[in-house]
Amino acid sequence: MAKPIKETPVLRGNDAKKFIESIKSSGKKRASERERKRIKKNFDLLDPIANFN
Repeated sequence: MAKPIKETPVLRGNDAKKFIESIKSSGKKRASERERKRIKKNFDLLDPIANFN
């Protein structure tokens, strides 16, 4: 039997500021061409065997 999932705590103060800054900065980062090719290659390998019914 699965364990119950606890509620996610609300971030306040410095924790909230750090979280918001990390979200803002991560939105500006772009994957390199090498990384995109790696992701595409892995997708092409897994796509034919994926079954999401």
